[in-house]
Amino acid sequence: MILILHVTLALGKFWTGVVLVLYGVRLITEAVQHLADTHVRKRLTSLMRYPVIALVLGMMATTLMQSSNAMSSLLVGFVSADLLSLSEAIAVLLGSNIGSTLAVQCISLHLTDHVFIFIGIAATLALWTHRTPYRYLGRLCFAFGLIMFGLSELVTASAPLITYPVIIMILQALASVPIVLFVCGALLTILLNSSTAFIGLVIMLATTGAIPTSAALALMLGANVGTTVMALLLAMHEGTITGRRLAVVHFGTKLAGALMALIWLIPLTDMLSRLWTNGGTRVAMAHLGLNILIALFFFPLICTIERLMQRWMPEPPALKDTPLVQPKVLPT
Repeated sequence: MILILHVTLALGKFWTGVVLVLYGVRLITEAVQHLADTHVRKRLTSLMRYPVIALVLGMMATTLMQSSNAMSSLLVGFVSADLLSLSEAIAVLLGSNIGSTLAVQCISLHLTDHVFIFIGIAATLALWTHRTPYRYLGRLCFAFGLIMFGLSELVTASAPLITYPVIIMILQALASVPIVLFVCGALLTILLNSSTAFIGLVIMLATTGAIPTSAALALMLGANVGTTVMALLLAMHEGTITGRRLAVVHFGTKLAGALMALIWLIPLTDMLSRLWTNGGTRVAMAHLGLNILIALFFFPLICTIERLMQRWMPEPPALKDTPLVQPKVLPT
């Protein structure tokens, strides 16, 4: 009975962490969407004409939002509304991939241990700016604090859960099949709709030694791909042809990078083991390094990718105006 109570409390705390992360991401997305509806959007879109600046802006925006999924959905909307070209949006996406790794680094560096201080500062800023034009900036900071608090709850709640023998047996059995873990990581990220929450949990598992580094890396690689699926489905259902191209590029670049890392998983694990002793640090640094390498590899190819997507997914043919058939006038 006591065991069941402990498990129930741990699951409740774990779910609380997940919900806080998701709610924080939602608040940040709403704040950014409101800012995007003002004159700020015009200034940002003008700056995004320069690829390097677009890359940096994408990294900074996603660092605040901590949701590359939300960022990619916003960009699909911008591209569909012809506010950005495909090449400019690709540059922003490559930067957003790097920015989405910040929260994971906070877990690795144990910055979440001081989350209450950050939440207090963010809440104070949100209260002070409540009736000012900067109120959305205050809300954005507070939402980021909620994400950090949710991640810290995930870390503390997952500790007792992963000590049970059944869970350890399942994780160790799956550790020898990285492709299954890759698919599981993608599916669970789609289910949670947040790669940050899932990768935070993976880091905790690797830190405590519940799963080996190779298994944690396979889960992390799957999460990197899973975070692009919702934006892809949204674009295929509602977006324009340019929005669909962007979603396919996002999915394709992430998938290509993740599959290459999965192929070289064993050498990658050995290299990380020589550099860092902590399993969680290895996963966090691999997550950061993967997204930096994806950006460095595909950034010089932006224009080439744009031309390829225009050929592979051409504009739908416009309906031609057909002349109306004039009715014959019968003689009277």
